[in-house]
Parts: sequence; structure tokens; C-alpha cells
Amino acid sequence: MAVEALKGIGLAGNEAKVYVTLLSLGSAPVGKITQESGVHRRNVYDALERLMKRGLVGHVTKKRAKYFQAANPSRLLDILSSKRFMLDEQEKKLRSLLPNMEKMHDTRKKEDVSIFWGREGVVTILNDIIKTGKENLVLGAFVPKNLLAVIKHYHARRIRAKVPLRMIFNKSDLERGKKLAEKPYTKVRFMPKAYESPITINIYEDKVGLLIWSEHKPMGILMKNNNVGIGFREFFNMLWSVAETA
Repeated sequence: MAVEALKGIGLAGNEAKVYVTLLSLGSAPVGKITQESGVHRRNVYDALERLMKRGLVGHVTKKRAKYFQAANPSRLLDILSSKRFMLDEQEKKLRSLLPNMEKMHDTRKKEDVSIFWGREGVVTILNDIIKTGKENLVLGAFVPKNLLAVIKHYHARRIRAKVPLRMIFNKSDLERGKKLAEKPYTKVRFMPKAYESPITINIYEDKVGLLIWSEHKPMGILMKNNNVGIGFREFFNMLWSVAETA
């Protein structure tokens, strides 16, 4: 457990094993550290060198042999404090750069297509929907079970941000659609089961976000094009006019 905790604050696996071993041994030569830690002798030397640079290990010479000893564990708190200070400074620097970076992003070509992969790619598009604050028109509500939590979190954040939603569900998912329709800033209608598809279309602002669902590797395609947005919006409104309420 201690090894995993040390890895969590930035120590490499071998560094963590060697440091914990030294805590239990006290002062010890490389051979003993190798034996007790289970780390290859050559890797022990590398780990000790890095630990000494961090101020986590010191050594003394006894009878022409080096004996290594772990520094007080409170040194780990010093390392964390230093990291926290560096992160704070980096955040300040980034925040000072963001206005110009966002300006560059906003003034680039107005039409583009971006492809995002995996769970985080889907989240990127959902976050963009919330950021715009504009009504989102959604066609298709299929979501793999292992990603339902992502959508639940999105709706919670969307509602807090007061982003309106009109969504066309499939009748095969009637129960989930009815439950979603009870939430504020949310309107839901239903189409026959025959319209079921593993692709969810999000139409908002001048963008169209396609979420292509897969349990193992979902994919998101974000298109920013005013004409494409208008076309999808008209298609959605046509389906909305014939879709049924719960």
C-alpha cells in the first residue's frame, strides 16, 4: 500500500520499492536492498541515485562500502508542497495566456471538423455543448451501459447551467425517456423503434456533434459549419413535428 501511495505522488515504481525497503532496513548496502526489495541490482543503483537527488536517501561509507539510509518521511510532504507551488505557478501562467490562445482559436477558420476518440472524446463534445449555453437538439438516445454514468453527469451539469434540451427518444427506451422528461430545461418526444441507431446527433449553435457509441471505443465527430447546422436543425424540427409525446 505504501509503495502505491508513493507512486501516486510521483515516485517511480522502483524508487518507491527501494525507499520503503530502506525505511524497514534502516542503513543497508546495495546487496541487502536488492535482496529485500526484489528490484534488480542495476535498477537499485538507478533508483538510489534518483532518490538522493530528491533528498529522500543519504549514504555513509563503512569499511569501504556505501550504506544507504532513507530520509525522514516528512521529506515527502516537502516534495508535495514544492509540486503544489509549481502547479500553482504554472496555472497562473496558463491563465494569463488563455485570453490570447482563445482569441487565436476563435479567429481561426470558421468551418472545421474534429474527431475525438474514447470516453474523454465524448466528454469533450458534451462539455462544449454546455459551454455554448445554447439549446441542444438531440436525435437518438442509445448509450452503452458502461457510459450511462457519463450521460447522467452531463445532464446534471447541463441543468445546473440551464441549457435547454429537446430530445427525440426511441420508443424502445420509453422508460428512460419519460424519466428524463421530468427534469427541468428538458423536452422529450418519441419515434418508433425502427428509428433506433447507435449514433446520437447533437445540434447546437452552428455545430453538429455526432456521438458514435461503442462499449469499447466510442467516437465523437464535431462539425462546425453554419450550413450543416441549419440542415440538421431543419431535419430535426421535421421529425420533432411528427414525433409523439409520452
